[in-house]
Amino acid sequence: MRKVYGFNVDTWLPILRDAYVALSSEYTAVIVGSQVLYLTLGEGVETKNIDLLIEDYNPVKVADIVSKALKLEEIRYEVFRSRDGNLITHIFIPLTTGVLSLEIMSRLHLGRISFSPLTEEVLFINFDNVIYTTLTPEAYALLQATRPGGFRVIDVERFRMVKDRVNWRRVGELARTYNLAALVLEFARAVGVDLGGVLQ
Repeated sequence: MRKVYGFNVDTWLPILRDAYVALSSEYTAVIVGSQVLYLTLGEGVETKNIDLLIEDYNPVKVADIVSKALKLEEIRYEVFRSRDGNLITHIFIPLTTGVLSLEIMSRLHLGRISFSPLTEEVLFINFDNVIYTTLTPEAYALLQATRPGGFRVIDVERFRMVKDRVNWRRVGELARTYNLAALVLEFARAVGVDLGGVLQ
Protein backbone atom coordinates (compact mmCIF):
# COMPACT_ATOMS: atom_id res chain seq x y z
CA MET A 1 0.00 0.00 0.00
CA ARG A 2 1.36 3.42 -0.99
CA LYS A 3 2.14 5.77 1.88
CA VAL A 4 0.37 9.14 1.75
CA TYR A 5 2.51 12.12 2.74
CA GLY A 6 -0.15 14.80 2.88
CA PHE A 7 -2.27 16.84 0.52
CA ASN A 8 -2.06 16.43 -3.24
CA VAL A 9 -1.42 19.15 -5.82
CA ASP A 10 -5.11 19.84 -6.39
CA THR A 11 -5.39 20.81 -2.73
CA TRP A 12 -2.19 22.74 -2.03
CA LEU A 13 -1.69 24.52 -5.37
CA PRO A 14 -4.69 26.90 -5.07
CA ILE A 15 -3.56 27.78 -1.54
CA LEU A 16 0.00 28.40 -2.71
CA ARG A 17 -1.26 30.53 -5.59
CA ASP A 18 -3.51 32.78 -3.51
CA ALA A 19 -1.03 33.15 -0.64
CA TYR A 20 1.93 33.67 -2.95
CA VAL A 21 0.23 36.34 -5.07
CA ALA A 22 -0.77 38.26 -1.96
CA LEU A 23 2.61 37.95 -0.24
CA SER A 24 4.48 38.88 -3.41
CA SER A 25 2.73 42.23 -3.50
CA GLU A 26 4.61 43.12 -0.30
CA TYR A 27 7.67 40.86 -0.18
CA THR A 28 10.13 38.90 -2.30
CA ALA A 29 9.08 35.33 -1.58
CA VAL A 30 11.05 32.31 -2.81
CA ILE A 31 9.58 28.80 -2.92
CA VAL A 32 12.07 26.49 -1.21
CA GLY A 33 10.05 23.35 -0.39
CA SER A 34 8.82 20.32 -2.31
CA GLN A 35 6.67 22.58 -4.49
CA VAL A 36 9.92 23.30 -6.35
CA LEU A 37 9.61 19.88 -7.99
CA TYR A 38 6.13 20.64 -9.29
CA LEU A 39 6.82 24.13 -10.57
CA THR A 40 10.13 23.29 -12.25
CA LEU A 41 9.71 19.65 -13.29
CA GLY A 42 5.95 19.10 -13.27
CA GLU A 43 6.23 16.37 -10.63
CA GLY A 44 3.14 16.38 -8.43
CA VAL A 45 4.09 15.89 -4.80
CA GLU A 46 2.06 15.32 -1.69
CA THR A 47 2.88 17.58 1.21
CA LYS A 48 1.71 18.75 4.61
CA ASN A 49 3.29 22.16 4.30
CA ILE A 50 4.33 24.89 1.88
CA ASP A 51 7.79 26.39 2.46
CA LEU A 52 8.60 29.98 1.53
CA LEU A 53 11.68 32.06 2.15
CA ILE A 54 11.24 35.78 2.86
CA GLU A 55 14.50 37.16 4.18
CA ASP A 56 13.04 40.18 5.99
CA TYR A 57 9.43 40.08 7.08
CA ASN A 58 7.01 40.94 9.84
CA PRO A 59 5.23 37.76 11.05
CA VAL A 60 2.07 39.58 12.09
CA LYS A 61 1.88 41.27 8.71
CA VAL A 62 2.40 38.07 6.71
CA ALA A 63 -0.23 36.28 8.79
CA ASP A 64 -2.67 39.10 8.10
CA ILE A 65 -1.89 39.04 4.36
CA VAL A 66 -2.40 35.27 4.16
CA SER A 67 -5.59 35.43 6.23
CA LYS A 68 -7.12 37.99 3.89
CA ALA A 69 -5.94 36.22 0.74
CA LEU A 70 -7.42 32.88 1.84
CA LYS A 71 -10.53 34.47 3.38
CA LEU A 72 -9.96 32.81 6.74
CA GLU A 73 -12.43 33.71 9.47
CA GLU A 74 -9.71 33.36 12.07
CA ILE A 75 -6.02 32.65 11.85
CA ARG A 76 -3.71 30.57 13.99
CA TYR A 77 0.03 30.91 13.68
CA GLU A 78 3.24 30.34 15.62
CA VAL A 79 6.47 32.31 15.47
CA PHE A 80 9.92 31.04 16.41
CA ARG A 81 13.41 32.50 16.27
CA SER A 82 16.28 30.04 16.21
CA ARG A 83 19.72 30.58 17.68
CA ASP A 84 21.14 31.32 14.22
CA GLY A 85 18.63 34.14 13.79
CA ASN A 86 16.17 32.33 11.56
CA LEU A 87 12.66 33.75 11.99
CA ILE A 88 10.13 30.99 11.30
CA THR A 89 6.38 31.49 11.09
CA HIS A 90 3.91 28.62 10.73
CA ILE A 91 0.47 29.66 9.53
CA PHE A 92 -2.08 26.88 9.93
CA ILE A 93 -4.69 26.63 7.18
CA PRO A 94 -7.71 24.46 8.04
CA LEU A 95 -9.01 22.18 5.30
CA THR A 96 -11.87 19.71 5.30
CA THR A 97 -9.41 16.82 5.69
CA GLY A 98 -6.87 18.35 8.04
CA VAL A 99 -4.54 21.31 8.36
CA LEU A 100 -1.95 22.54 5.87
CA SER A 101 0.95 24.58 7.25
CA LEU A 102 2.39 27.54 5.40
CA GLU A 103 5.94 27.88 6.72
CA ILE A 104 7.75 31.15 6.16
CA MET A 105 11.42 31.38 7.09
CA SER A 106 13.96 34.17 6.91
CA ARG A 107 16.94 31.93 6.09
CA LEU A 108 17.79 28.39 5.05
CA HIS A 109 19.93 26.03 7.10
CA LEU A 110 22.75 26.98 4.71
CA GLY A 111 22.19 30.66 5.45
CA ARG A 112 20.61 33.48 3.50
CA ILE A 113 20.21 33.22 -0.26
CA SER A 114 21.33 36.82 -0.80
CA PHE A 115 25.01 37.11 -1.60
CA SER A 116 25.46 33.32 -1.62
CA PRO A 117 25.99 30.71 -4.36
CA LEU A 118 22.25 30.00 -4.22
CA THR A 119 21.49 33.35 -5.85
CA GLU A 120 22.44 31.62 -9.10
CA GLU A 121 19.84 28.92 -8.36
CA VAL A 122 16.76 31.15 -8.35
CA LEU A 123 14.26 30.79 -11.21
CA PHE A 124 11.21 32.77 -12.26
CA ILE A 125 8.48 30.38 -13.41
CA ASN A 126 5.27 31.48 -15.11
CA PHE A 127 2.64 28.97 -14.04
CA ASP A 128 -1.03 29.68 -14.80
CA ASN A 129 -0.23 33.39 -15.22
CA VAL A 130 1.50 33.71 -11.87
CA ILE A 131 5.25 34.41 -11.80
CA TYR A 132 6.70 32.27 -9.02
CA THR A 133 10.22 32.77 -7.69
CA THR A 134 11.60 29.34 -6.89
CA LEU A 135 14.84 27.50 -6.33
CA THR A 136 16.12 25.10 -8.97
CA PRO A 137 15.64 21.36 -8.39
CA GLU A 138 19.42 21.16 -7.96
CA ALA A 139 19.40 23.67 -5.09
CA TYR A 140 16.45 21.85 -3.54
CA ALA A 141 18.39 18.57 -3.76
CA LEU A 142 21.30 20.22 -1.96
CA LEU A 143 19.02 21.47 0.79
CA GLN A 144 17.34 18.12 1.34
CA ALA A 145 20.63 16.20 1.24
CA THR A 146 22.12 18.44 3.94
CA ARG A 147 19.16 18.78 6.29
CA PRO A 148 20.15 19.09 9.95
CA GLY A 149 19.67 15.62 11.38
CA GLY A 150 20.04 13.94 8.00
CA PHE A 151 17.92 13.52 4.90
CA ARG A 152 14.50 11.88 5.10
CA VAL A 153 13.03 8.85 3.36
CA ILE A 154 10.41 11.05 1.71
CA ASP A 155 13.14 13.18 0.14
CA VAL A 156 14.84 10.11 -1.30
CA GLU A 157 11.52 8.88 -2.71
CA ARG A 158 10.75 12.26 -4.29
CA PHE A 159 14.13 12.51 -5.97
CA ARG A 160 13.96 8.93 -7.22
CA MET A 161 10.91 10.03 -9.23
CA VAL A 162 12.81 12.89 -10.89
CA LYS A 163 16.43 11.71 -10.80
CA ASP A 164 16.74 11.67 -14.60
CA ARG A 165 15.56 15.28 -14.82
CA VAL A 166 17.96 16.74 -12.26
CA ASN A 167 21.44 18.01 -13.18
CA TRP A 168 23.36 16.05 -10.57
CA ARG A 169 26.69 17.48 -11.72
CA ARG A 170 25.36 20.89 -10.69
CA VAL A 171 24.25 19.45 -7.34
CA GLY A 172 27.80 18.20 -6.89
CA GLU A 173 29.24 21.61 -7.75
CA LEU A 174 27.02 23.25 -5.14
CA ALA A 175 28.02 20.62 -2.60
CA ARG A 176 31.69 21.42 -3.14
CA THR A 177 31.00 25.14 -2.85
CA TYR A 178 29.47 24.57 0.59
CA ASN A 179 32.04 21.90 1.55
CA LEU A 180 29.22 19.36 1.93
CA ALA A 181 30.32 16.76 -0.61
CA ALA A 182 30.09 13.78 1.75
CA LEU A 183 26.46 14.47 2.67
CA VAL A 184 25.39 15.00 -0.93
CA LEU A 185 27.24 11.88 -2.07
CA GLU A 186 25.37 9.81 0.51
CA PHE A 187 22.03 11.30 -0.54
CA ALA A 188 22.72 10.74 -4.24
CA ARG A 189 23.60 7.11 -3.58
CA ALA A 190 20.31 6.63 -1.70
CA VAL A 191 18.46 8.14 -4.67
CA GLY A 192 20.32 5.85 -7.06
CA VAL A 193 22.67 8.40 -8.64
CA ASP A 194 26.44 7.87 -8.87
CA LEU A 195 28.24 11.11 -8.08
CA GLY A 196 31.53 9.38 -7.37
CA GLY A 197 33.18 10.83 -10.45
CA VAL A 198 32.04 14.32 -9.52
CA LEU A 199 32.62 14.40 -5.76
CA GLN A 200 35.49 12.00 -5.13
